[in-house]
Amino acid sequence: MIDILYIFAVYSILGWLLEIVFFYIKSGHLQKRGILRGAYCPLYGFSMAICTLLTKGVTDMPVLCFFANAAVCTAFELMTAVIFDKLLGKKLWDYTGMRLNLNGYICLSFSAIWGVIATVCIKYLNPVIFAYGGAENAKAVFAAAFCIMISADLFSYVKP
Repeated sequence: MIDILYIFAVYSILGWLLEIVFFYIKSGHLQKRGILRGAYCPLYGFSMAICTLLTKGVTDMPVLCFFANAAVCTAFELMTAVIFDKLLGKKLWDYTGMRLNLNGYICLSFSAIWGVIATVCIKYLNPVIFAYGGAENAKAVFAAAFCIMISADLFSYVKP
């Protein structure tokens, strides 16, 4: 369980960095990404934690990993987009102009991109993250502190 929370924390931060770099390249200037105050996007953390669990033991089967990862990441992206759009009235991204999209929430090309990124991360980055993440106690403290911090951030975002 600690490893999954640790993966959630690390990829929430790495996902936020990916967004910052992607949109900097796209727009030419830095912009805040995500809805939370902190430097993290939980969508990436949840997706990678589930992908890591689902593909455990089959990382040597890249095609299977790719399709499983693409499906998980796309499902999380769709679920997040619908929740924010329908329940909170916020459209966090819009793929409307892209081919093979579903109401602008998801599209085939980004599903493929997420599948590739997740497969590469699980195969090559996860071993590094686990090897250099420190002792189990350090991972547990980091994961717990991150979960407390993100929970406080979420609660401050949702107002009664």
